[in-house]
Amino acid sequence: MSGNDGRPKRGVSFKVWRRRLRHPLSWLPDIPVEQLDAYHRVWDNFQMAPFVEDGRHDTDDWRAGASSFAICCVRVPREALNDEIERVRDALREYPFVRLHPDGFLHIPIQELGFVSMMPRARDEINLPRLEEFCSVARIPIAESPRFSVKVVGLNSFLDAPFLGIEDGASLSRIQRRLLDITLIPPNTRYPYLPHVTIGHYIEHAPIEDLPSKLASWKDTVFGTFEVTDIDVVTISTDETYPPLVEFQPLPLGTATATTPFVTSPGIGTASSQHDPAGADAESDSDMDSGRGSG
Repeated sequence: MSGNDGRPKRGVSFKVWRRRLRHPLSWLPDIPVEQLDAYHRVWDNFQMAPFVEDGRHDTDDWRAGASSFAICCVRVPREALNDEIERVRDALREYPFVRLHPDGFLHIPIQELGFVSMMPRARDEINLPRLEEFCSVARIPIAESPRFSVKVVGLNSFLDAPFLGIEDGASLSRIQRRLLDITLIPPNTRYPYLPHVTIGHYIEHAPIEDLPSKLASWKDTVFGTFEVTDIDVVTISTDETYPPLVEFQPLPLGTATATTPFVTSPGIGTASSQHDPAGADAESDSDMDSGRGSG
């Protein structure tokens, strides 16, 4: 699999991806209930915390990386959200340690791909040919996955970032798991995947004050619904705090019939820590949590 320098040999990459694509959809866990439980645990953890933490993505390490960062995501159109999002933003503006995301930066992260570099040297870097190769192979599981609806519901918060919850029948988690299967060098993240829309970051270690009780007013609020027809691979400039999400490659959903056999494997599909969406303490914004992330 790897050369003397520890990097994957390019000649075997497609064979590896093709083998991983045989992983049948029905072997993936049925996790809507687990996902809901994860949101509850994140909220409980936030309520008990005495402090918020600095969750900004645009750190010195972030700016010192390549000029852009690639990620698979679902864009969240502002027009799909109702006016409650503005009321939430107004409430968050009362706290000096909050920095809000603009409309154009709203997205549901699915899989980070890395800093786009001509000569990758670190785990979180990828060159342009490898990014194009990933998009080519990712078309298969994405095309086999049906289109689905997303309900944006429930204001919540990690210790470093407020976010909106997602109800999608676990579609995003299943897609993320399949994309992770075809990522030759999976990201070294601390927490399992939990779909969410980050709406801001806390910019310093600060007393949490009455923030949990203020946010609780929107804990069960529905902010909007929309149909997901594509998974987008986008690049994000590292030179700006909130750059536009530049489309690199759209990956349409539901354009092919699944070719993998639907076989049930014993022991697969039951709850386990491997698929725990909340992680141990669910304390951090889980998107781009590799130390140089963008969330």
